[in-house]
Amino acid sequence: MFLRTVRSYSIIIFSLLLISVTALADKNNPPLLPDPIAEFLILNDSSGLEFSEIQKISPEKFSDYEGEKLHLNKTYWFKVEILNSELESDQSYIHFYNYFSRAEVFQLDPDSTVVSAKSGTLVPAKERAVKGLFKDILPFRMSGNSTTTLFIKADKEMELIDDLNVSILSDDTFNRFISFNTDVQSIFAGAIFIVFLLNLILFILSHERLYFWYITYLAIMTIFFLSYAQILERSVLSNYPKFDLYLIFNLAFHIPIYALFLNELLREENVPNARGFLKKFALVTFVCACIIYVISRNNYLLSAKLNDLFLFVNIFLLIGFFFVFFRKVSTTAKVVFIGTQFIVIGGFASIVTDFIKYSPFHVFYYQAGFSLELIFFTISVNYMHHKNKLTKTKALLKNAQIETEYLRKTIEINELNSTIDQKNRNLVSKAILVSEKEQLIEKLIDELQQLKSGEAAKPDIDRMLSSLRTNHHNNNWPEFELHFKNVHPRFYESLNEKYPDLTANERKVCAFIKLNLSTKEISQITGKSINTINVARARLRKKMKLNSSENISTIIANIG
Repeated sequence: MFLRTVRSYSIIIFSLLLISVTALADKNNPPLLPDPIAEFLILNDSSGLEFSEIQKISPEKFSDYEGEKLHLNKTYWFKVEILNSELESDQSYIHFYNYFSRAEVFQLDPDSTVVSAKSGTLVPAKERAVKGLFKDILPFRMSGNSTTTLFIKADKEMELIDDLNVSILSDDTFNRFISFNTDVQSIFAGAIFIVFLLNLILFILSHERLYFWYITYLAIMTIFFLSYAQILERSVLSNYPKFDLYLIFNLAFHIPIYALFLNELLREENVPNARGFLKKFALVTFVCACIIYVISRNNYLLSAKLNDLFLFVNIFLLIGFFFVFFRKVSTTAKVVFIGTQFIVIGGFASIVTDFIKYSPFHVFYYQAGFSLELIFFTISVNYMHHKNKLTKTKALLKNAQIETEYLRKTIEINELNSTIDQKNRNLVSKAILVSEKEQLIEKLIDELQQLKSGEAAKPDIDRMLSSLRTNHHNNNWPEFELHFKNVHPRFYESLNEKYPDLTANERKVCAFIKLNLSTKEISQITGKSINTINVARARLRKKMKLNSSENISTIIANIG
C-alpha cells in the first residue's frame, strides 16, 4: 500500500514538474524570427582565405547552402543576408546550436570599418564575444538599408551534428533566456551543492560506505550538469574549452558508481545474486567507461556515439535488474528503484525533445528527473543510516547488558568464594584448635600415667585417666564434619558418586585436601605422622585411579 502511494504521488509530482518546466521553456525559449534570413550562401573552396580576400571574391562564387554535410577540420566561409524588417532590435544574435568549433563574424559598419566577433565550442570563454550557455552564438548589429550582410568564417573539429541549424535571436529574447537559465541553473547548482555538502558531512561523521558511493554519484552528475550549463567553463575552465567538452564522458562513470551504490544499499538484503551481479556490472561498466574516455582522446566523434550507446544499453540493463529484483528487496531499496526511474524518464524526455525540435531547455527534463531522484535517494540513504545507527545502538546496549550481567555474576561468585574461603579458614582454625586440644590431652594422659606409679592418689588418678581417655576417643571430628558440610554441602555426595569405594578415613583426607591443607597441616590436625599422611595420599591416588600427571589436590578441589 505504501509503495503504491509513493509511486502514484511520485508520478503526479513528476508530471506536474514536467508541465511546469515545459510551460516555462515555451515562455522563455528563444523563438526563430519569421524568416529573417533572406540568403544563406557558402563558399565551398575557401580554406586559408582571410576576410580581406573574401571581400574581393565575386558574389557569383558563393552558392546557396542546401544542407550539404560539412566536413571536419575544414574551414568554410558563409555569407548571410538578413532582412532588417524582420529584426526586432538593432542588436541581435546568430546562433548555430553548438555546431562550430570556431566561428568568427565580420561586418562592415556605415564607415566601412570591419567589426568582428569570435565564438565557438573550442574558443576560450574569455575570447568569446558572448558568455553563457551558447558557445557559438555571434552578435551583430543592424546595418544597411534593407538587409544586413554578415560574413562568417567557421570550422568544426569534433562536433556531432550533421545538419546545420541557424536561428536569429533578438537582444531582448536572448537576455531573457540568459537571465532565466542563469536563475534556474543557480538554484539547481545551489540545491545540489547543499545536498552534496550535507551528505559529505554525514559520511565524514559516520564513515559509512553507502554515503561515500552516494556522494561520488552525486558529484559525477553535478559535474555533468555544471559543465553542460557552462558554469565550470565560465569559472575554473575558462581557458580550457576542450577539457570542458570532455567532461561529458564523466557521465559514463556514473553507471558503475551507481551500481556500487546499489550494491552497498543491498548489503543487508537477502539477495546475494543481485549483489553479485552489481559487482560484476560495476567492474565491466567501469572498464567500458575508461575505454570510451581513452578513445575520445583520438576520436571524439566515435567516443561520443559509443558513450550514447553505452548509456542506453546500461539504462535498459538496470531497468531489467529492477524488474527482476523489485519484489525481493526491502521498501528502502524499492524507493531507490522508483527514484531511478525518474532520471530515466527525464533523460528520455530530454533526448526526444532535443530530437524533435532543438531546445536549450531540453536538459531541464533531465535535471527535473535527477532532482526527483535525489529526493528519493536522500530519503532512502538517510533512512538506512538511521536504521544502521539504531541497529548498532541496540547491539551496544545488548553488549552492555551482557557485560553488566557478567560483572554481576562475577561479583556474586567472588563474594561466594570469599565467604567459602573465610569458612575454610574458620574450619582450619577449628581443626587446629581441636588438634592442639587432643595433643594437650595426650600430654596430660602421659603425665598422669607417670604419676600413677606412686600410691598416694592412685584412685583419683585412675578416675582422671578414664575421663581423659573417654574425651580423647570421642574427638570433635563430627562437629568439624558438620561445619565442613555447611561450607561444601555437595562435596561428600559428589565424592561418593565418583569414588564410591573410599573409606571413612579416606574421605576425611579428601576433606582436608579440599580445604587446601598441606601434608604437614593434616598431620598436625590428625595427630599422625607426615609419613602416615603421605602413605594415605598415595593409597587414595591409587583408589581414585589417577595417573602421574594428574594432581590430586586439583581433582579434589573441582569436586562439589
